[in-house]
This record gives sequence, C-alpha cells and structure tokens, in this order.
Amino acid sequence: MKINELITEAYRSEDIAVILIKKGYKLIGDGTDQDAYLEPGTGKVLKIFGSDDNYGEKHSDGHRMFKIWVEYCEKNKSNPFLPKFDGWEGFELNGKKYLQIRMERLQELPLYIANVLEEFVYHLGAADTGAAIASILQKIGSSDPDDDESFDEFDGLEEQGLDALNELMIQLGKQRFVLLLKTIVAVKKLGTRYGFGIDMHGNNFMHRNDGIPVIVDPWLSDDY
Repeated sequence: MKINELITEAYRSEDIAVILIKKGYKLIGDGTDQDAYLEPGTGKVLKIFGSDDNYGEKHSDGHRMFKIWVEYCEKNKSNPFLPKFDGWEGFELNGKKYLQIRMERLQELPLYIANVLEEFVYHLGAADTGAAIASILQKIGSSDPDDDESFDEFDGLEEQGLDALNELMIQLGKQRFVLLLKTIVAVKKLGTRYGFGIDMHGNNFMHRNDGIPVIVDPWLSDDY
C-alpha cells in the first residue's frame, strides 16, 4: 500500500505519524532525516524520509543519496552485508516531497561488535586497502592487544575488540570476513565519489537473526 493511499486527509507532515499509527504501524525509530515504522502483517520496516523546506516540490539531496544507496544494494543483492529493500517510491504531501521505502527488519548489534566494525571503517580508510585488510587479518587469533606494534593502528581497539574480531572470523569464516571488509571499503568509496559524508559509526551496523552484520545508512548529505 502506498503512503499517499494511507494518508487521505493529512495537511501537515506530522499527520503522517498519526495516520500510520491508526493503520497499525508502530513507530520504532526516528532520526535527523527519517522515521521508521514496523509494518503490520509483513514485519518489515517502513522508512519515511522527510522533506526539506529548501527544496519545496523537488526531491532533496538526502532523497537522492538514499536512492543511490538503495540502487547499490539492489545491484548487489547477493552480498549478505547489505540490507534488503523493496517498494520504494516518492510521494507528495501538502506541496512537499517525501520518500518512503520498505526494508527488512534488523536488530542492534552487541556494543563490542559494533565498536570493532567502526574501527574497521576507520582503519580501512588507508590508501593501500590490501595492506589494511592484511593487517586486520594478522590480528586473528590474538588475545593480547599489545602483542605486536602494528596493533597501534587500531585506535581504541582493546582486549574486548580482539574478542569481537575473533568472534566475527569464527562466525563468518575467512572468505566472508574478507568480503565484509571489502564491502566497507566499497561503500566508503561510493559515498565519497558522490560527495557524501561517511557516517559508518557503530550504530549504523545492525544484524539479522543469524547474527550477520549489515551496513545501514552509511552516508550523510548536506541536507542534514
């Protein structure tokens, strides 16, 4: 069902929440640029991306950014570290443009796993990506953050971070672990190419029921 089929008498943007909740949707998250609702019946998440006053009847840079992200994920559906989307489209309310999309429901990662993924993002900003990945793999199996000098490259990654690193390798296996690192690099490069800020902090990694980490909302636009 389209959002503009749900909202038949809304005249202000805040009416979106009122109408959706009456239809059985449950607000489960709100951020700078979007609200997230649990959709009744499907268990999926409906995201509503807000309009920007500076754009009036046009879609904002934030909408464009998210469209690029969704298209990238759809082109790489076989990658387990990217979210699954469906049913995305724009709609207009009271002369303003909004964007809606449905996404699979994900859960928060344990903090120590989220922290180590954030460290990967920082570390994989190095020009020599191959060397950066190799230095991460070198830590596998270690239990002492001071066991070699190269560990200093991981700012703030202490013993609990090593536990997370080893846990991810055991869970994913080497091939998928390396794919996770390469996916982080690819998403960073794509965002930079389009001029978006990188926003891949720990809270922007979530996981499925099987524990596989998933990258969500990795970029920032000038709108927000």
